[in-house]
Amino acid sequence: MSLLVVGSMALDTIETPFGKAEYTLGGSATFLSTAASYFTNDIKLVGVVGYDFPQKEIEFLQSKGIDTTGVEILKDVKTFHWHGKYHYDMNTRDSITTELNALGREFTAHLVGTDPNTDVAVIKIDAKDLPVASVGNSDDVQVGQWVLAIGNPLQLNSTVTAGIVSALGRNINIDGNSYAINNFIQTHAAINPGNSDGPLVDINGSVIGINSAIKSQSGYYQGYGFAIPINLAKNVATELIKSGKISRGYIGVSIKDVDQKEAKGLGLDKAKGVLVQDVIKGGAGEDAGLKIGDVILTVDGKEVNAANELQSIIGQKHPGESAALKIFRDGKSMDMSVTLKARDENQNAASNTAPKKEEESNKSENSSRSFDKTGFSVTELTGAQKQKFDVNGGAYVTSVKKFSESFDRGLREGLVIIEADKNKVDDINDLDAIISKKSKGDILVLKVKSPEGQVRLVAIEIQ
Repeated sequence: MSLLVVGSMALDTIETPFGKAEYTLGGSATFLSTAASYFTNDIKLVGVVGYDFPQKEIEFLQSKGIDTTGVEILKDVKTFHWHGKYHYDMNTRDSITTELNALGREFTAHLVGTDPNTDVAVIKIDAKDLPVASVGNSDDVQVGQWVLAIGNPLQLNSTVTAGIVSALGRNINIDGNSYAINNFIQTHAAINPGNSDGPLVDINGSVIGINSAIKSQSGYYQGYGFAIPINLAKNVATELIKSGKISRGYIGVSIKDVDQKEAKGLGLDKAKGVLVQDVIKGGAGEDAGLKIGDVILTVDGKEVNAANELQSIIGQKHPGESAALKIFRDGKSMDMSVTLKARDENQNAASNTAPKKEEESNKSENSSRSFDKTGFSVTELTGAQKQKFDVNGGAYVTSVKKFSESFDRGLREGLVIIEADKNKVDDINDLDAIISKKSKGDILVLKVKSPEGQVRLVAIEIQ
């Protein structure tokens, strides 16, 4: 692993993946073919000594097609701080040693704090008069702009690659953590193992991101690299430096992107906003009046059209702070203010995990019903099932035809349907009455509950 300190400088030329090409910004800064050599000469490398990447983390990430190493230097007043990958489990280390190639010296670093939800950590070294990177504004980054990725790919020190920003706000679910803030800058600048330990810089030499991961089936570059936005890293670093930990506010809801079928079923004019799948009891969202099926359209006046966009905004607020929401409910928009709370580790909102199947002895012997329009079958709930699911009524899903519309949308055996199109379902006759009125192409929106108490919505197109 290595750390990078990049001096502030304007770029004159660079060799692009497409040959020598000019690029002009503001009529003064040019983007040609020799900036890479200028940049390389100004790079100062800092190595981190004595870290072993945990094997279980490697296996998990490889199964996802992701390589993630990565560290970065940022200066705060008089000291340098390292922003590195949390996966190294720094809390178990007695000491951390860094090697600064520019000075030919090693330093003992002190852990300041870690934040697993952004994969950022801060360490401090006692050193003076070190070169420091010029920090840009990642909020100003645009798709299509040129960037440089710098690092040590495959042990090739001081390597610079060029590319463009190919997407913003990318969520790659890097570690399976539903509370993680995934809002990556995507670039096609080549990033390989070891290369993801450096900065992503704009054509003025300012750091706009921390190269963090690649999406690959081989473990090597296949055109998709991802960087943590520097503004997010700065906010995390500032709080870690101040208090050694992150105090993050939460709304207390489970959310997902709105797709076309959900939009149609909920009455939206198009797929937009973020769908509330579940509301945690006693959470900030419940206190504010949020309900399952609400669609959050804006946060503090900013449109949100992906779950990770909302998480990124809320995740930079603290408990006690407010967030102004515009939501869509029952065909109309309304404003709402939410006072955020700290996360309760013992509370969980809905997940996409499949429910455990009921034992055969617990299945109802009462009437059952199959719906060809939807591809699933249900029975009445037994008394034991009502107690287990903590419901007074509903329809128990006994089977879902594989590769049917319902199966593809996430409906599974072992769930209880408690609402259909916002109408309460007390028994299978209630459900039958609603489905029988549906025509081909209509959307059926089901509210389902798992044995663990998790609630979510399933939007199904009638076949």
